[in-house]
Amino acid sequence: MKKLYFLLAFLVAGVSTKAAPVAEVGFDRRSYSEAFIFVERGVEFAVFLDGQFDFFFDPRGNFRGIPSHINYSFNSGYNYGPFVQYDDFGAVIQIEHVPVYYDYYGRIIQAGRVQIRYNAFGMVNRIGNMFVHYDPYHRYTHTSGFINNRNVRYTYRPWHDYYMRPYSHFSIVYNEPYRLYYHPNRMKYNAYKRYYQKNYYNNDSFRKSYYRPGERVTSYQRGRRVEEPREVRRQSNFPRNQVSSSQRLEQRDIRRTPSATQRSEMSTRTSRRTSVPSVQQRTEQQRTVQREVEQQRIEQRRTVRENRSARSAAQNNVQQESRRSPVTTAPPRAARVESRRTEPSATVNSEENSSTPVRSSRSSSGNN
Repeated sequence: MKKLYFLLAFLVAGVSTKAAPVAEVGFDRRSYSEAFIFVERGVEFAVFLDGQFDFFFDPRGNFRGIPSHINYSFNSGYNYGPFVQYDDFGAVIQIEHVPVYYDYYGRIIQAGRVQIRYNAFGMVNRIGNMFVHYDPYHRYTHTSGFINNRNVRYTYRPWHDYYMRPYSHFSIVYNEPYRLYYHPNRMKYNAYKRYYQKNYYNNDSFRKSYYRPGERVTSYQRGRRVEEPREVRRQSNFPRNQVSSSQRLEQRDIRRTPSATQRSEMSTRTSRRTSVPSVQQRTEQQRTVQREVEQQRIEQRRTVRENRSARSAAQNNVQQESRRSPVTTAPPRAARVESRRTEPSATVNSEENSSTPVRSSRSSSGNN
């Protein structure tokens, strides 16, 4: 009997350890055909590598006590009623208070605060802070990092086996940018809930059919067409504390709505921001004027210095010439003085010489 008890205890222990959920490091447990799963503000998303996704939402805000035999997958057909908002193409644009954004081709690019990026081949290469790696043949190999602080490791749940890609006639991922000029209209959860309960069963006011990607559109009911290409926005202005109760989130939304004074302050701030470029232009003009004035002053100083140097050089030349001139002109003056002194003596001598012959002639005449 003891051996039988030991055998039964061993079998029960083995079954219990096999059925227990396993917490694994990273997200590498998921194969190429499966998705990366994370939780964002009470909504569990399963993002596939081609940009399609599935989700599970529990209004209670937790994932405890959920029966494992019930399929809560959205793509499998579970109806979430007023918790989900759609656009004209049937894309889920908001799950209670969690908005969902798409790129031009219908691939999910943001779920709440978690951003999703793609490589040049249209495959997911980053989810939050987690990078997805591929081999040279574009086959999934492994991941590095983690999505965020609330999704560090993957934890298996029984309903993860039900996540699947949408059927082909429900898929919104298309090979053409059909959402390039389309902008969906999102509503707050409480307003959409009232609208849903009032108009859901009225076929005229609540449209239940959607356009297919690439189909010709006659008019939009849940969005609008924009003239310029829609800018793909990546918002991260959500509160840090994730509260699942809709009442607290509604109060936060009410607090965020600006009053009249806040709007006026915002307008003044925007006007100041818009006036910044004009002030910068004025300062640039003033700087250029100051530079020109400084250059003119520098030129004037240079001209004054050049004039001074020229004058000093001329004065030095005059002084040098004045110093040299007495030495060179003294001998001619002395010669002139001597010539003046010698001229009377020469005349006297000439007279004397001229008088001597007369006397001699007289003497000669007397002797005769």
